[in-house]
Amino acid sequence: DAVNMTLGILSGLEHLHSKKIIHRDLKPDNILLQGTTPRLADFGLARLLKTGVHSGIVAGTPSYMAPEAFEGKRSEQTDIWSAGVILYQLLTGKLPFPQTELIALLAALLRGTPETLPPTIPLAIQAVIDKALQKEMPNRFHSAAEMRTALQSAYYTSTYQQLEPLDKPVAAKKIFIDKPSSLKTEIYGDETLQIVQAVETAKHSMLETRFLNPERLKFRVPTIDENGKLSGYFEQETEYFTETVTPGLTLEMVSIPAGTFLMGSAKNEAERTASEQPQHEVVVTPFFMSRYPITQAIWSAIVGYNPSKFKGDNLPVENVSWNEATEFCSKLSAKADKNYRLPTEAEWEYAARGGSLTAFAFGNNINTDVANYNGLYPYRMACREKFYGRTRPVDFSEFANQFGLCDMYGNVWEWCQDFWHENYIGAPSNSLAWLSLAKTTDRVVRGGSWMVNGGNCRSAYRTHSAPETKTPDTGFRIVFSS
Repeated sequence: DAVNMTLGILSGLEHLHSKKIIHRDLKPDNILLQGTTPRLADFGLARLLKTGVHSGIVAGTPSYMAPEAFEGKRSEQTDIWSAGVILYQLLTGKLPFPQTELIALLAALLRGTPETLPPTIPLAIQAVIDKALQKEMPNRFHSAAEMRTALQSAYYTSTYQQLEPLDKPVAAKKIFIDKPSSLKTEIYGDETLQIVQAVETAKHSMLETRFLNPERLKFRVPTIDENGKLSGYFEQETEYFTETVTPGLTLEMVSIPAGTFLMGSAKNEAERTASEQPQHEVVVTPFFMSRYPITQAIWSAIVGYNPSKFKGDNLPVENVSWNEATEFCSKLSAKADKNYRLPTEAEWEYAARGGSLTAFAFGNNINTDVANYNGLYPYRMACREKFYGRTRPVDFSEFANQFGLCDMYGNVWEWCQDFWHENYIGAPSNSLAWLSLAKTTDRVVRGGSWMVNGGNCRSAYRTHSAPETKTPDTGFRIVFSS
């Protein structure tokens, strides 16, 4: 029956785990029956486990994969989860998470609970399944032997109860002959990026539920031609939330979705520098970014003074060092009970591009109607324009980029978390801050400023300053992530 068959599977896992091997793709299709005795098969995805939890490629069959397996993590508890799914299926003929779309399945795994078991299944056996399907690895059975012992005890206890048969009894043997009714997709290494994006999309939906009243933000995105002229615009919308800094003073945080992008400049991009190479693919996790650079009003409300050369509540704060910007984030985080921080360099460029592959989010040029830079020195074929010689209000332009962010180019340089590296050789493929292999303590700044030429405002352009440096054209914006 279902219990005895699962006990046999657990015995097989015990043997594997004693050899420091985890299966990673335990499912009915990979279990052979010799009479009524189950034998584990198909070790194509099996891996040697030295100690603890390991990370690697995403691999397995989604309906039987533990939550951590979608992020490439694995341990003995990863196989325990799969055994719990199989026991559930043997007893009910159904999957505990029956979703057939990958995103829906991931969302259920990350924040949902298994389908309720029929009341005819003894509580002791239900408890075994519940423990095997705990989302956090430490909360599951620590070994196949522990689960086998618990299941044996629950089974023997249950034999003394008067049980009602299931409405539709499940022939355990049939489960291992027919393909299960589940998400059929199998995942291997070359599909890792797709799965990471799916995982982060599911996480993002969880992230947004933290806010009781997310709002919709409507905005206009310009299209700029090669000569720097506005050729049109289109309307978009996204979600955002507001952080109340003081009564009447709020900070707008815009939702930035998960995705992948090419970081750095293309080989044919004008004014490309060596520090923007090699162009490489980066997987970005979801976050929220402030719609504008931090203003003097918001800075003053949190820190208590205004260091800026050009004064104005709605002007970006400047003359702040990297050290001071991170201290601001700490103070705001404590006040708001959220994790506010500087963006990583990868997050900044991903957000600035807004899905574009061109030099700027708006096309292959900009003008001083969408960015405050030194218009006397335009980019490429654009005409000379006005040089304002100072910062402008963060909302001076009526336009935003494709993510709803404003003022990403020009006005003030924006601090990032990362140490400066002179190129992208050895850069991470994720959106975490690059803090290793640095030859300097300088930090990255991005986006250009009111002082610089148009080319230095490109999405890919990068430079650096010492963390204690303060200039009247350097400020920052912030991000929030769970």
